[in-house]
Amino acid sequence: MEEQTALTPEEQKAKEIELEKKARREKRKRQRSEFRKGILAKVNHREICLETPSCGKLPSDYITAFDLEGAGFSEDDIIEIGAVKINLKTGETSDFQEMMSPRTRLNKYVTQITGITKEELVGKRKLQEVLPEFLRFVGDSIVLGHSIGNNDMVQINLAIHRFRMKEKFYPYFIDTERMAHRLLDKADPPVKKFGLEPLLAQYGVILTENHRALADAYASYQLLRIFMKNEGRDGILPQIG
Repeated sequence: MEEQTALTPEEQKAKEIELEKKARREKRKRQRSEFRKGILAKVNHREICLETPSCGKLPSDYITAFDLEGAGFSEDDIIEIGAVKINLKTGETSDFQEMMSPRTRLNKYVTQITGITKEELVGKRKLQEVLPEFLRFVGDSIVLGHSIGNNDMVQINLAIHRFRMKEKFYPYFIDTERMAHRLLDKADPPVKKFGLEPLLAQYGVILTENHRALADAYASYQLLRIFMKNEGRDGILPQIG
């Protein structure tokens, strides 16, 4: 059996410091995980299952479809917000689109799938400057998006917490990915991919610009209209664009 070499006092001290750092990192990771779970629990209470016959009158005359793009290394490091606000009575729309400089750095994979480059983000405002404007844009409208219940809404609340903002982000919401699972999990033939692009493709809609926030926001509203039309309830959602 190979004998272990005794550490010098300096090496022992360095080892202890490294173990302390590791313990602190693990503690922060656990705390962040628990905090995320708490946010998710609050978000889940606000979901509207629009496809269900028991769904009553909507709590707002507006829906804001939105999507986020992130830098790729930290969940709340948001570099793009795209949203379209729809008046459900008139069909009138207004857009919100902003790009922000990352807090960390831009992942090459994000550039590959979105086309966003680090050069485009140079000189852009910080997320903490843009986020209050987005929250005002949303106002008291219902929000809509693909997988926003598990991701985008959580990410925004994590950012709000990081920047110690007074606002919270727990609006009523419609999640087209969750809706797709409720409607299609038992479909025959089975649906294998529940991403926004493959779901729309299943209904003959090919996205010409995806993986950008504003385009995906519009696409999620388009998918919602398809689902509601198939359920015989498309009258509550105006066509836009």
